[in-house]
Amino acid sequence: MKSLKFLSMLFTLLLWAGAFSLAAYGVIPYWAAILIGIAALFLGRYVTLWIVRSILGGDRFADLVVKARSDELQTYMVKEDEWKADLLAEHRRIRSLQNADSSSCIVTRFGSEQIVWTRVLNPRCLVTEHGDYWAQVMESFDNKVRFLVHEKGHFGHDIVCQRYDCETEQEAMEEAAAFMLHPSV
Repeated sequence: MKSLKFLSMLFTLLLWAGAFSLAAYGVIPYWAAILIGIAALFLGRYVTLWIVRSILGGDRFADLVVKARSDELQTYMVKEDEWKADLLAEHRRIRSLQNADSSSCIVTRFGSEQIVWTRVLNPRCLVTEHGDYWAQVMESFDNKVRFLVHEKGHFGHDIVCQRYDCETEQEAMEEAAAFMLHPSV
């Protein structure tokens, strides 16, 4: 990635120097040199990639392009998953409060197990966690209630159970909790 950026910057600077040298010697007018400089600024990376692929033989530089794309994807994936960590942290903060009022915590029981759901405002949903899973319950687009059960510690596609057509929050909470307690069923 750094090598590709360096090549792109070098090519852009060479275009600028060449255009202004031609303008200084009167070969082209200064306004044309300025336009070439602006075009080089915006198109430098694309022209560099074209030169690398077409003229210099892209096979030698293919790993630079793949590495750049994988770095961008990894950065996106980390940013994409930050909201999940923030949501769980908010759930844990609300749950840890001793004097949590009834509007922010809902306790459900499944046999001897107790599941504590917290109401988080951004996004508006109910959140809980149990074992290797955590779940969200929220309104769906068609005035139904949906739930998503996520597996902890995974990037990207971590949803292991979902349903979008529950009639009530209670039904969605019960189904999500049942899956978290017995994921093989």
